[in-house]
Amino acid sequence: MSTEDSRLKNFETWLKDEAESRIYKTDPQITPAGERRGSTAVEVARLLGRRNPSTSNTNFSQAPNSTAEQKKAMEQIVGSLNKVGITNKFVQMAALGVVNKESKFNPAKPEISYKGTSVGRIREVFGERVAGLSNAEIENLKRDDDAFWERVYGVDCPTSAGRNLGNTSRGDASRYRGRGYHGLTGKANYRKYTDLLGKIGNQFNLVENPEILNTNSQVAADVVALYLLETLNSSTIKSKYGNKDPNDFKNLETAVQAVANAVAGPGNSLTGIIAQGYQQALSFAQELDKTGAFSPEQTA
Repeated sequence: MSTEDSRLKNFETWLKDEAESRIYKTDPQITPAGERRGSTAVEVARLLGRRNPSTSNTNFSQAPNSTAEQKKAMEQIVGSLNKVGITNKFVQMAALGVVNKESKFNPAKPEISYKGTSVGRIREVFGERVAGLSNAEIENLKRDDDAFWERVYGVDCPTSAGRNLGNTSRGDASRYRGRGYHGLTGKANYRKYTDLLGKIGNQFNLVENPEILNTNSQVAADVVALYLLETLNSSTIKSKYGNKDPNDFKNLETAVQAVANAVAGPGNSLTGIIAQGYQQALSFAQELDKTGAFSPEQTA
C-alpha cells in the first residue's frame, strides 16, 4: 500500500470514529464550536471508500487566458480532487471555473479590502449585516479594514454570521477572513480544516498560521477538495441538484451550479451576486471544456 493510500485509509477510519461524536454542517450556520450539522463524517468516509484510485487524464496547455502558474494551479487542484475521490470531469471543471472566479488561481492574497467598493455593492454582498447602517456610516466603516471585518464577520456583526463562523473574539474576523483558492472564512472552518488536512498528511495548523492558505498552494488545493467532498454530499445540495454523491453529475452546467452554490454556502440560492459568480465560473469551465483538457470518458 502506498503512503498516500495509507493516509487515506487512516482518514476513512478517523471519519468513521468521528461520526460517533460529531456531525459536520453543510449549510450556512456553523456552530460556535465549529461543528457541522447535516452531512455526517460517515458519509464522507463512504465516499472516500468509493474513490477511484486512477488519476485524471488532463492537459491544460490550451487553458483559456491562463499563465503557466495558473495552469500549474489547475493541475494541483485536480490532483487534490483525485486524492479525495472526486474524479468526475464535470465537477473538476466546475471546481476550476469557481476557483478562477474566486481567486484567478492565485491563493497568495487574502480577501481584498472593501475600501474601494461602492456602498451599493457592499449592501448587495453583506445584506442584513450592514442594513442598519446609513450610507455615510458604511463609507466611514470601510475606511478601517479591521472594523469592517468585525462588522461583517465578527463580534460586531448584528446577525449570527460572526458567531456561526466561530469568530467569537475581537480580531478573529480579520485574522480568519477569506483565504486560499476559494476564500475559506471563519475560525471554525480554519479549525475544522486543520483537523481534516492532518488526516490526509498535511500537518499544518491553519488556526495558528492562517497565512499558510496564502503561501502553500498545495494546502489551499487540498482544502478546496475536502470542502467540495463534504458540501457536494450535503442534503441541501443533493435536494437542489439531484446528485447522489459528489461524482454524480452528468453535465457541466449542473455541476457548476452545484459547486458555485456549495462555495457560496449550500443554503444560499443562485440569485443576485451569487448568480453573477456562477455565470463567470460557467463561462470559464465551458471554454476549458472546448480545449479538450479532460478526457471524454472521465465521468463518475
